[in-house]
Amino acid sequence: MAKFVLAGRADCPYYAKAELLADYLGNNLPNFRIHKIVQHPDNWEKWLQEICNENGWKHKRSPIIWRELLDRGGRGLLLGGFNDFLEHAQQYYNITSDMMTEEMLLIANENLQTCTEIEAEEKELKSLINPLHIWLNRACSSACYHLIPLLTNGEIFGMETEISLHLNIITLAMLLESEAKAMVARKMQMHPAGIKNLIVWGNISGNSFVDLSKTELYRYDSAIWGPPSFFRPLLDVLFDREWMEIEFVASLSSLSSWRARGLGMAPAHTVATVLRYWYQGSPPGEMISLGVISEGQFGLPEGIVYSMPIRFENGSWEIYTEIEINEKTQSYLLILACDLIREKQVALGEVAELNPQRRDVHAIYRDVEEEEDFEVNEECKASLIDQERALESEDQTVAEETEDTDELNESKNIEEENIEAEDD
Repeated sequence: MAKFVLAGRADCPYYAKAELLADYLGNNLPNFRIHKIVQHPDNWEKWLQEICNENGWKHKRSPIIWRELLDRGGRGLLLGGFNDFLEHAQQYYNITSDMMTEEMLLIANENLQTCTEIEAEEKELKSLINPLHIWLNRACSSACYHLIPLLTNGEIFGMETEISLHLNIITLAMLLESEAKAMVARKMQMHPAGIKNLIVWGNISGNSFVDLSKTELYRYDSAIWGPPSFFRPLLDVLFDREWMEIEFVASLSSLSSWRARGLGMAPAHTVATVLRYWYQGSPPGEMISLGVISEGQFGLPEGIVYSMPIRFENGSWEIYTEIEINEKTQSYLLILACDLIREKQVALGEVAELNPQRRDVHAIYRDVEEEEDFEVNEECKASLIDQERALESEDQTVAEETEDTDELNESKNIEEENIEAEDD
């Protein structure tokens, strides 16, 4: 297979004539391949000197043409300039070019104008890029082993983008979200990509609440079909409440233990997806679960890292505060918030033991009629200070009850001794 590289100045008429001949050969010969490199006149001399020094060639005029022995980017064999290429085409393929000088100059001017427009467009696009600063922790872990190649292959940030995360601290809930979508997809016998707006609330590394009340099914195989924007609410087509309450929750719990010893490929792709959304924007109208520092949204205490629905837009994230949640979901959110505050107190040494108000690792949406009865402490609805005081007083109450029990037992023993003494 003949593989040629044709390079030249954008305003060179001989490059224009050689380009036309190469296009004719490429369109009519099955094994003829041509790769073109056009340089602006201001950059031509420097580029030509660099390419000649790299390959050990001597060439001073436009165009320059060489053959590549193996494949694109392989070792090159210099053919020469325009006359050498014309002679090669005439001897090997019995084809020549009869383009007149006037036409050569006209095409050269068009090439220069096109080259200038392309460079201006690329410069404008580069000026619109806002660089990200990315810092990777535990770079020797298996997740980073798969993540780093994804960040450096140019598909997320571009080939020439300097990778640099700063100030914005988040936690990833998308891995749990993806696992939940996969289980729902298997249950509904559809592709996970068609499941949107499944929300993960709460603590990513502890108790969390997988909310299916807003989940939408796109391209679901049912009796009702519509355009690509048509969807069916999950709870309108999934009636197996026993699966939702038992099997779904148990499967999520088992996946949590497996995730701790996984190979790192799924977390790596999750990180890459979040960074792509952060850099390029998330799909319009779609909610993404992300752990962010709470600022009082949804009635939650401030200052805790809480997973909630967000969207990425213009290089930043924004919380989906316009969604409506019912009272039962709000109760779940407050319970998880209290558990997070308790966990924070344990980490700071303020409380000796972590006693979560709800033992379930994962919870799902249930109808009001099917929801088990439980009461949320009033402290969960108060401010962050009131919550901390309530949690601290809990330990004091337990201690007081223990002391009262000891005193009661001691008093009972004394009474029994007195009775025995009277009998004697």
